[in-house]
Amino acid sequence: AELAKVRDRYDFILMDTNPSLTLLTINSLYAADYVLIPAFAEAASRDAIRELWDTIRGLKAYNPEMTLRVAGILITKFTSRNRSAKRYITVYEKMAKSMGGIVFSRKIRQGISVTEYLTSQMDLLKYDAYGNPSLDYKSFTDEFLQRIDTLEKGKGNG
Repeated sequence: AELAKVRDRYDFILMDTNPSLTLLTINSLYAADYVLIPAFAEAASRDAIRELWDTIRGLKAYNPEMTLRVAGILITKFTSRNRSAKRYITVYEKMAKSMGGIVFSRKIRQGISVTEYLTSQMDLLKYDAYGNPSLDYKSFTDEFLQRIDTLEKGKGNG
């Protein structure tokens, strides 16, 4: 209800929730138009995505007017030399397709700055603006905006 009061003032409202399916996460899913799923290339993330998708389908079954869509999966802490990571990309592509989403082509590379900035009391982009993870997030922003634009234009077609 509170979000509805300010929704028209912003182009985007981003809600970053805990990966566990708490009441806050569930309420955020109800309020959201799109969900972005960050994932590591590992079994725990794969299982969490399955659980999230099951939850989203359950919420939509309970509330058919819910319009939430999966924008896509963003792979983070990515290391291209990791063969296992490449296999997970294939798995995530199949999962994303079944959810009506995509795997974003930009992957967020692993970098030491990602762990260091947490103690700096700065955001990552201020802490290490030119490190690989920061550059990846900046590039991802453009891809994400294009994806949302595509989804918004397609609303009338579905």
